[in-house]
Amino acid sequence: GGGGGGGGGGGGGGGVAHPHHQHINPFQLTTVGGAAHRWGFDAGDWYDVVPSFNGGDTTFRWAATDFVGGQVLHCHILAHEDTGMMGLVNIVE
Repeated sequence: GGGGGGGGGGGGGGGVAHPHHQHINPFQLTTVGGAAHRWGFDAGDWYDVVPSFNGGDTTFRWAATDFVGGQVLHCHILAHEDTGMMGLVNIVE
């Protein structure tokens, strides 16, 4: 099994939308807040990228069933990724 947490989903007009991207395993949105919903992202749907904002909440879940090892997740804005807006999840059996 697996679990996940998304970034904020608010977005009352201010701030930058950070496109959260997850490699290897897609994720299913469980709650969608603010601008992500207005942009057509709906709970129950599967994605590998979802906009993340400061404020509000968007949550997701995923199952790591087909891959063991490191899985990268990061902001899809290259300048943000290059300055550290990324992470590594280590999936074990």
